[in-house]
Amino acid sequence: MEKVQKEILYRRLSGADKILIQDYDNYCPYKACNGGQYLFESEYTKIGDNKFEEEHYTSAEFDYCPIYGTFTSCESCPDYDIDKGCMAKPDIVNLDEIIDYILRSIDKNIQVFAWFGEKKELIVTCDTHQPGYCTLCNDNFEEGSYIVEEN
Repeated sequence: MEKVQKEILYRRLSGADKILIQDYDNYCPYKACNGGQYLFESEYTKIGDNKFEEEHYTSAEFDYCPIYGTFTSCESCPDYDIDKGCMAKPDIVNLDEIIDYILRSIDKNIQVFAWFGEKKELIVTCDTHQPGYCTLCNDNFEEGSYIVEEN
């Protein structure tokens, strides 16, 4: 099954200019800013042949490093230079690494979008990203994600 999923994801994501993975596994819209149940995102922007630059984001209102994906301020990071700013460099990954990450996360509640030029496509979805749903206080939806059929 995983081999089939990998082949489908490779076919669906090949040629993407940008890939966004949204992790809703511990997300609650009522606690998404400062209540501890945040949305986390990993964004992959194509920079060359099978090379993507990785950055991280969250719904939390606290300082969050887009390079390391950690709750920290720039000033407390060892890669911060007071005169030059952030000196950290994003990780560079290939499509196989992104697909492996998606497959490792498929049992969690994730969504995956891909951009092909200006066209945005939903690749993987889950039920728990719907407004008002909290994985800790409501179990109306099944956990896990699934690959969306091609149009």
